[in-house]
Amino acid sequence: MKQTKGFSVVELLVYTVSMTLVLGAVTFAAVQVYGFYASAIVESRADRALSTLMQVLASEIRAGSAIDQSSSVFNSAFGQLAIDARSGTTHIERVFRVEDGRIIFSEDGSEVYLTPEDMNISKFLFTQIVTPVSYAVRYEVDVTYEKDGETVTKTYPGLAILRHSYE
Repeated sequence: MKQTKGFSVVELLVYTVSMTLVLGAVTFAAVQVYGFYASAIVESRADRALSTLMQVLASEIRAGSAIDQSSSVFNSAFGQLAIDARSGTTHIERVFRVEDGRIIFSEDGSEVYLTPEDMNISKFLFTQIVTPVSYAVRYEVDVTYEKDGETVTKTYPGLAILRHSYE
């Protein structure tokens, strides 16, 4: 009997099944590693995003000259803060508010989101502090995000004095 060279159908089937199993195992491991990586960085990503937000809030509030009482909402879980500011001789209105779980900063009509889509702002509280000398604003931001299948909420507080309010 003459032997033929090459692979039989059974050998080819065994090879295909074994490679499918190896590829499935590698894909499963990659998905698990990515899930671990994503849950490990979500907290630091939230800290970076909210730290930047808190710096922007403090900077913009300090640059203000007065609080627009008619456009601001104080002592509410989803407050709004409108600040009147000056840039040389030009009057600028700056507004911070929450919309669809994200914080929006608007300046004379142009709007910018200050928080990422995958993090939900669950509280944006402003408290006005008035002294005989100046105005200040205490603010508190709660951010909610998913980590390891659980919902996590962190609070970020801040305080800023309107520099131009006491000049």
